[in-house]
Amino acid sequence: MTDDPNTLRFEGFRDHVRLWIAMKARLIELRGSDAGANHKAIPRTSNSDVMQLAARWTQELTRSLVAYPHAGDYRTTWRAALGRIERQTAELADLLIR
Repeated sequence: MTDDPNTLRFEGFRDHVRLWIAMKARLIELRGSDAGANHKAIPRTSNSDVMQLAARWTQELTRSLVAYPHAGDYRTTWRAALGRIERQTAELADLLIR
């Protein structure tokens, strides 16, 4: 991890669950959180955070598909989600520029 609040770096996690927990904790530490369903903390994120997280989870999915090639359906689902992420972050960026 890094102290730069604009760059999220996470290395050396043994599994996806530990990585996700570390990412969530770091975002809450940097940006704060809001209460979600069942009063669970939902980290606040910047547009840059969302793009960095999407890129990282794309890398993780790619690694997983090498180890588990039968998981191809997840790739299709992720591509659709990634398209929505890209559209929404672009739309938000456009709103912020105006």
